[in-house]
Amino acid sequence: MAIGKKSYCFKNIESYYCPSLDDISFDYRRKHKLIHMLLVLLIHATVLLTVEAQHNLTPYGSASQSSMFGPDGKAEYAINPPISNNFSLLMCSHTYPANDINKPAWWMFQFSFGFTYITDVTIYYRENLASRMAGFELYITNTSTIPPDGYLCYEDPGPGLPNIMQTIPCNHLGKYVIYYDTEGSTHNGIRFGPIIELCYVALNDNVASDGLVYLHPSGNPPASVANDGNRTSCSKIYGVNVTVQIDLMKISIGKGMFVTFGERSMKEGQHIVYASNDSNTWNIGTVLYNERSLPPEIKFNAVFRYITYVFYADQGQPSELELCEIGISERERERERERERDRQTDRQTDRQTDRQTERERERERVTERDREISRLIYYHGF
Repeated sequence: MAIGKKSYCFKNIESYYCPSLDDISFDYRRKHKLIHMLLVLLIHATVLLTVEAQHNLTPYGSASQSSMFGPDGKAEYAINPPISNNFSLLMCSHTYPANDINKPAWWMFQFSFGFTYITDVTIYYRENLASRMAGFELYITNTSTIPPDGYLCYEDPGPGLPNIMQTIPCNHLGKYVIYYDTEGSTHNGIRFGPIIELCYVALNDNVASDGLVYLHPSGNPPASVANDGNRTSCSKIYGVNVTVQIDLMKISIGKGMFVTFGERSMKEGQHIVYASNDSNTWNIGTVLYNERSLPPEIKFNAVFRYITYVFYADQGQPSELELCEIGISERERERERERERDRQTDRQTDRQTDRQTERERERERVTERDREISRLIYYHGF
């Protein structure tokens, strides 16, 4: 590029192009605006990815299943992207159809850090085979026992085929998530035993993952480890009165709270939980809990933005509290949006069914036409 006092010339293959200052000014403004838009999009994408990563806990554990369909169709494929119903043995889990059609099939996820609170489970089943999903059960358990021995989060009600994309609210504490099937299915006139084909599974933690946690006195490591979904990372706080506050960033409907402490935490004292819509006047908010001991999970039903937990040690003595995880379970969120998504999915399924039916009719017409041509050739020697 040749730069003069009043011109900017760019050398092409055969000549020089020298735009005017007005052209350069417009071009600069356009490029500046484009760069600004790209930066905004990049920032938004980064924020969305960060929020999503805080919810899904499948990176913190391992998956297994009742059987293998050859070398592929592994259990861990269900917890890896892409988020889709598109089936491939390199992308979806697949159990082997047993000779005994009454033998159950299962898919299991175990958290590597022990117990956690699961608010909901998202499932993407194999496309076009909802019949194999019919009758499934979803459990949150504390053991890997099969048949599952724990909390039955969901059971496909039938009759009819289930939605192959579901987000199921569970709101329960456990160490294992088990997808269990005993029903089996009929495909192309052949009866199969239970087969599990999961293309994507997300295990979501508490709604406080999107919020901010404040500790007083301040802890080490910082308060952010208290809602990161990992119960092995703990913040240690030392003081006479320990206060933990969660800002959900918006007014929400909460139905419970869970707290996980480290082994060295002092628990003798008064445990109080407040709900409020103001961070400064939490002490005059609604008292949700006030007892001498704190169970792993507290049930309540309240509307709030801030939840504040206060521990008053006995005799006013300084105490150490090791806070590993604190979270809120929210009442079934955005139910109308979920219903609308279900309706959209049903409409999409109906359109796919109609297209499939039309293709089958077209194949039948082509087949009948070929038969007619064959008859003409046979009888008339064409």
